[in-house]
Parts: sequence; structure tokens; C-alpha cells
Amino acid sequence: MNKIMRGRVPRKGFYIYGRNAVMEVLQNAPDKLAEVFFVQEKGDVLNDVEAIADAARAADVRLTSIESKRAGRLVPHLDSLRLTQGVIAYYTGFEYKSWGEFDERCAALPHSCVLVLDGIEDVGNFGAIIRSAAACGVDAVFVSDFHQAPVSGGVFKTSAGAVNKIDIVQFSGMGQVMESLKKSEYWIYGIDMEEEGVQYPSGNIWQQKFDGRTALIVGSEDKGISTKAKEKCDFIAPIPMENDIESLNVSVAAAVAMYEWKRQQSI
Repeated sequence: MNKIMRGRVPRKGFYIYGRNAVMEVLQNAPDKLAEVFFVQEKGDVLNDVEAIADAARAADVRLTSIESKRAGRLVPHLDSLRLTQGVIAYYTGFEYKSWGEFDERCAALPHSCVLVLDGIEDVGNFGAIIRSAAACGVDAVFVSDFHQAPVSGGVFKTSAGAVNKIDIVQFSGMGQVMESLKKSEYWIYGIDMEEEGVQYPSGNIWQQKFDGRTALIVGSEDKGISTKAKEKCDFIAPIPMENDIESLNVSVAAAVAMYEWKRQQSI
């Protein structure tokens, strides 16, 4: 298992931005922040950052006021500094969870649910998926080390800082991780779009019964779940579509599936 579940792979530090994202880290993992920067031109008055400044001081995180020219050098990939909302922070490095850490925490949970991402390369979608997963209360998000957006400042921004609220487990090899989940008694559901004329023996997403350990798989934005991954799924659970709409954004599809699982747990 250690060969496919990387975990504890340190990434180099990077800059995160946005008031919600920075505040979430200050509240949940302040030891990961080395410095918080407030973007301010001479004579400007920054509003609504007092709570961030107070949280940084309480965590003994350095505060620095910088002008937009320097801010542009810290986050040169952004089209506009407005996306920072006047707040940037240096995050010292993200570490994925290992299978061992995940398994130790969830081994005794009979209704555990995890989300497996099959090649999600769009940063915005990845961040939105993490936010929905944390909100739904799933136990972990599994991500590949290949054809997968890494955790970055953009992911922190689009997840509104939810990265630190859920386990993110990295793996090598979709087939191997699916077999490992099956050995841990997870039923694997491939979440796909309903295709006209295709028969789905187990029915669509609304007809599934999530009454055990559940693994939901969603695929890439353009190709969906890979053929090999589909072959290893226990069930293919399509989302019904109307009005000739062919597909949903992957973050929306993931949220639909996770909330159906959550709905069933509350019955």
C-alpha cells in the first residue's frame, strides 16, 4: 500500500490569497503561515482586515504592508490583484495525507465516504470540489499524482480555505487505489452523465442505496472517468440530464453525488 499511497510528500511553499482563504488557515493551521502581507498603496486605508491582523498576531505570524508592485511579484500569475482582496500570505508547504493516516482515522467507520478524482486539472474545479467535500462531511478526497492539479494558492482561493478541513490523500495508479479501497470494503460508484440508449443495471444516482462504505469517483472535465476506472467500478451511477444538456461541470457533478450520499445518511 505504501507504494501507491504517497502521503507526506512535502511541496515547496507558495503564496495564498483572498481574505477567506487566509483567515481559514490562520484559524485552522497557523503554523503553516510564515508571513501575511497587506497590499496597500500610500494613503490607502484597508478596511475589514482587522480580524485577519488580530488572528495573525495571536498566532505570532509576521505582518507586512506592501505596495501593489511588490504584490504583483508575489502572485504574478493573477490577471488582477483584485483577486487577492488586499491579503496575501506565504504558505510554507502542503503535505498530502498518507493511506495509513486515513485508514487509522476511518477504519472503524461503517458509513465512511470518500471522493476519488480521476484527473481533475482545472484549479477552480479542484478547489470547488474540496469545498463541497468538506461541507458534505466526506472523510477524504483522493487525488492522483498524475494529470491532477496540485494544491496551490488558486486552490486555497477557490476552496475558500477548506483545504485544511479535509484529508487529501495522494496516490499513484487509479487501478491500484480502487483495489485497495475495495479491500477496505468500499463500494465504488462511478459518477457519470446519463447517455441516451445506454442501460444502467443499477439505475441512476437517485436509485442507488449508499448503505455501506462508499467511494465516489468523478472524472476529468473533458473525458470523464477513464475506461479502465469504469471497468473497476462496482456501479455506474449516472446523473439524469434534461433539455439536451450533455454534461455538468465536474465540481457540480461531484457535489450532486456527495449530497445524495449525505441525504441518505440523514434518513
